[in-house]
Amino acid sequence: MALVASPTINKAEKPTSKSSKPNPEATLALETGKKLLADLKFDEAAPALKKGIELSLAEPGTADYPSVLEAHVSLAVAQFRTGAEDDAQKTLTQLARMDPTYSIPSGYPPAFTREFEKAKKRLDKQGKSSMSVEGPPGSTVFIDGRDLGMVPVLEEGLAFGTHYVKIEGSRGERFGQVVEVKGGMAKVKGSFGDAPAKSAGGVADPKVTQSLDEATLTRVQAYVKAANAEYAVVGIVYRTGDQQLTSGLALYSARRSGFAPLPAVSFDHEALTSNVEAFRLVEEIVKKVQSYGSSAALPLSLITKPQTKLSRVATSRDPDAASGSRTVAKPRLTPDEGEKKPTYVADPVEKPVEVKQGQGGGVPGWVWIVVGVGLAAGAGVGGYFIVSESTKPVTGTVTAQW
Repeated sequence: MALVASPTINKAEKPTSKSSKPNPEATLALETGKKLLADLKFDEAAPALKKGIELSLAEPGTADYPSVLEAHVSLAVAQFRTGAEDDAQKTLTQLARMDPTYSIPSGYPPAFTREFEKAKKRLDKQGKSSMSVEGPPGSTVFIDGRDLGMVPVLEEGLAFGTHYVKIEGSRGERFGQVVEVKGGMAKVKGSFGDAPAKSAGGVADPKVTQSLDEATLTRVQAYVKAANAEYAVVGIVYRTGDQQLTSGLALYSARRSGFAPLPAVSFDHEALTSNVEAFRLVEEIVKKVQSYGSSAALPLSLITKPQTKLSRVATSRDPDAASGSRTVAKPRLTPDEGEKKPTYVADPVEKPVEVKQGQGGGVPGWVWIVVGVGLAAGAGVGGYFIVSESTKPVTGTVTAQW
């Protein structure tokens, strides 16, 4: 077997904006920050301006870019005035990334303008890339708010980092996408339909959850096909104890176009034993690949939590129980024939067992010690549980799980 590299996963895109107006919450945050800055309340202005910028750019198709650029300047001022110089320089760098031709308006101190020029120079020393944008015929392309004309558009010399694409249709349709430029050519293909557009070469995130259904199967199929792989291991990790985690796993076969469950793998919450369990998992995967069998029916749950129950366990029906000892049932674990899952029922064997009384929140608690043998040969298991009653000794049947 050979390990195949994972394909590129597309980020979620927003192909259409029903409204051409900016996010009202973003507009309010920007206006609030601007007013606080005018009142010289820099500590309060900075978070408001930052929130307004983030909310605006989260919807590139409707963002008010002139206001966003102005907010970057105001945010940098507030950050400088509160001593957050590193944050201020990052803000100015992002401003220069969005608009390399931007000029600080008159009225700002010369020192502030010089800081922005330094940010431009730092950005010039970083890598540059290009972006191609396609969309419906007749639509207009904007990158970081700059009008670049009608589609298709090829923009070169973009600084590495985050950029914001807006495509506007002739009838006011909007498409927005956040693009992370790292190298090579970034490709964006916008549409005004209901389905998200996908960049070339990418696939949707498989999004594996605790239950594998037909929708999961479709996503995993596309993912494995893009990776040119024959098999894929999918799974989740969930907590099964205060100090234990468990992986629910399944093997996907491209040839069978289905899933086969794998044994659950448990390890301590600090992952100290996960290395050993990983080798065992590999062995199970090899076995399953060599003898796959038939695919499991969907939906397939990845969570397996066998229940262990005890019936006819110790009771304290007589007043002598309070003295600290009596004859109670010691459980001997045997399989319950009526259950499909690993479930065990206690067979009572008369033997004196000490019963200790405990206190918890003012309520008497009777502590029962339980021992038994689990599935693994020779593996001893044990535990205790406390039953409390406010006015009288405990009677009845108790079900315990560990």
